[in-house]
Amino acid sequence: MSATTTPASAGAHATDQVDALPYLSHRDRSRGIPSKDCPPGHYLLAEGGDRDGVLLPLSGDVTHIGRGAGASLSFDDSTVSRRHAIIVRRGGTTRIFDDRSTNGVFVNGRRTPDAELHDGDVLVIGRLVLTYLELWSHARGMLQVLSALLRLGA
Repeated sequence: MSATTTPASAGAHATDQVDALPYLSHRDRSRGIPSKDCPPGHYLLAEGGDRDGVLLPLSGDVTHIGRGAGASLSFDDSTVSRRHAIIVRRGGTTRIFDDRSTNGVFVNGRRTPDAELHDGDVLVIGRLVLTYLELWSHARGMLQVLSALLRLGA
């Protein structure tokens, strides 16, 4: 993915977006699953420029995203707040909440305090781009990952 600019809207300032994988903590990168080996489940896809993306499993009911050491998914980037976002899976739905971050949470280009997530939604956390994926079978999952990578220009 090449750097792009998010249009300023609802008081937000334009920010260059970058692939999330290079900023993912070593701890979380080692827990990632290569896109070719993904079992069914809920994931965030983190891309890494010219490298294949890594699927980050959302295995628990609550996932904290941030720069702090206590985050379930930790990113080393100054545009990501220590406590940036929370993803909650409950009753068959998945929602993302802004955890009082400085730079906000964007879903499909719109800044939001909270939103229900759907397969293929593009999230921007600070300036880092992630894609939410729901994979239900290995073969279908591979097609979804490839489709997401193509949409993002990989």
